[in-house]
Amino acid sequence: MSSPHTLAPAATTANPLAVLVVDGGARLGLGHVGRCLALWEELGGRAVFDAEDADVVRVLRTLGAPVRAADGSMPVAVIDRATPTGAAEVARRQAAGQRVCLIDDPGPGRGAADLVVDPPTGVSWPPAGGRRLAGFPHVLLRREVREAAGQESESNDANTNAATAPEGTDVLLSLGGSDPEGLTPALAHALTSAGVAAVSVVGPGYRGPPPPGRVLGNPGEWPCALAQAGLLVGRFGHTLLEAGHLGTATLALAMDERAMTEATAFAMHGTCEAMRVAGPHDAPRVAARTLHLSGDPMRLAALATRGRELVDGLGAARVAAAVRELA
Repeated sequence: MSSPHTLAPAATTANPLAVLVVDGGARLGLGHVGRCLALWEELGGRAVFDAEDADVVRVLRTLGAPVRAADGSMPVAVIDRATPTGAAEVARRQAAGQRVCLIDDPGPGRGAADLVVDPPTGVSWPPAGGRRLAGFPHVLLRREVREAAGQESESNDANTNAATAPEGTDVLLSLGGSDPEGLTPALAHALTSAGVAAVSVVGPGYRGPPPPGRVLGNPGEWPCALAQAGLLVGRFGHTLLEAGHLGTATLALAMDERAMTEATAFAMHGTCEAMRVAGPHDAPRVAARTLHLSGDPMRLAALATRGRELVDGLGAARVAAAVRELA
């Protein structure tokens, strides 16, 4: 996900339109939180968060996002959790007068939900009972990511050439907001040993030992670092969509068979290459693949160009408009 660094929207939450129910933490990462932060920004702050994890609450409050126990009074419940939502929960909320929007949720609740948002990182989705927003036009990107794209475009206007690799001196290594498997040190060591100029990104939920080599620990630097990187080596998930918008080629690491199935299918869009990683012992293989890919400027350029074509950065505004319609 993008870094937790932004200013709170100027609008008040005195009359919120929605409650944003999110999961996250040291084991789950912060991808769900990042998507809902993008929606919160586009709603002008007219939403409150419902989160239980202490790390997630800390991140949200650092950003000025309100967190409180939901009382059911908000017109819309936006649910973005790791566990699929059941039909009973959707029915209960609707009976209390709420409309329900599910994000990245294959559960049975989508058959009764008023709105579902299906990101392009999924292979397939069950039928939706209500309105469905799907694919690259509805990618939820934080404002800081979109701004980094504009800054990078301005700085490289005179040098843009689709036949050459994107400008960038580093390979960026990012295993998400928390890196629950603790792979960062092993991968950073393997990349450095292979002669790759790598910068490790340490997210706000990271609890492992400091990785060797250069480390990016300031969350505010993340969007620009991603925009300027020659290649991102990262966990398969939402970060690939941020990289696509910023025109950064990606080697997507899948941590289990399901993720590899999804990553392989996603790679067919032409914005990344996919690789299965089972644990730290796979670090030398990742380093070898990274070295090969980073030495192929034509391939990097093709991946970067395709990402910019697919992710226009307007998805959060489109989803926010749909949530306003529900309210």
